[in-house]
Amino acid sequence: MAVRYSCAAQIRTEQLAAATLGVPGADETWRRPLPPNRRTVAGAVAGEVRWAADHLLPWMLRRLHGRSSGTDIEPKRPTLLPVPS
Repeated sequence: MAVRYSCAAQIRTEQLAAATLGVPGADETWRRPLPPNRRTVAGAVAGEVRWAADHLLPWMLRRLHGRSSGTDIEPKRPTLLPVPS
């Protein structure tokens, strides 16, 4: 399982790694407190509904119809061939 960071968290992680490894030019900006989350409840709910409509609903419909996300997609190389050395 992979860890997925937000853009801000990814930048913080990179800054931390650079400072820890002693990369020239790295500083301690990653230690500054993050700004407060200004997301409203309505905004949070709208984001969740949008995610469900974009990702969850299509996945559920595919499963109900017995289809895979790869159904009706032709393989790039339909026959098995040796790998050139």
